[in-house]
Amino acid sequence: IETLDNKIIKSRISMNKNNDNPGTWAVTLGEQLAHTDFEDGNNFYHCFMLRWLKRAFEEEYKMDENLYTDIVDQDSFRVLSVDFESDRYNFALLCTVRMNYSYEVFKKKIQPLLSIDEAIELEKVEISEIPSVLSTYKDIEARKEYHPSTYLRLLVYYMHKLGFGRAQNKIVEYMLKNKAETKNDG
Repeated sequence: IETLDNKIIKSRISMNKNNDNPGTWAVTLGEQLAHTDFEDGNNFYHCFMLRWLKRAFEEEYKMDENLYTDIVDQDSFRVLSVDFESDRYNFALLCTVRMNYSYEVFKKKIQPLLSIDEAIELEKVEISEIPSVLSTYKDIEARKEYHPSTYLRLLVYYMHKLGFGRAQNKIVEYMLKNKAETKNDG
C-alpha cells in the first residue's frame, strides 16, 4: 500500500493471529483469495480482483464501503507478480495500490479501526529506506522483525517503482556503503 506522499504502509500483525507470524511487521497486508471473490455459486464476477482487494481492506483495517471508496484509489491497483510461499504452500499475488491520502491522513483515518484480531499498529517505510529493510534479511535476529513475505513484497515493489536497473543499483550501493561503514567501525 502506497500513500499519496509515496510512503509504504507497514502493519504490525496482532499477537492473536497465531497462524501468521504474530507481532511481526508486514508490508503491507496479505489476504487469501477465496472462491467467493470469484463467484457466487453460479456465476463468475467480472471484477473479482477488485472484490478481493476490497475484502482485504475490510478484513485487515475494518473499513466500511464508504471509507474504502474514500481512501483506496482502485484505479491504481496493479498485480506485480505471482509467487509461491513455500513455508505455507500457498500461491500469493504481489500487488500494489495507492491511497488517496498522505500517510498521516491515512493513519489518522485507520488507527481508530485497528483491532486485536488483525493489524494492531501502523508505521511507514520511505521508499529510500527499502534497501535498508531488505538488508536486514541477512541477520537472522533482525529478520524476525518482519513477516517473511515482506522482503519479496518490498523487492518486487521497489523494482516496479524504480525499474530493475535503478533498484538493483540502489540496493548494491546501499550494501557496499553499509559494508564499508561496518569495516571502518571494526
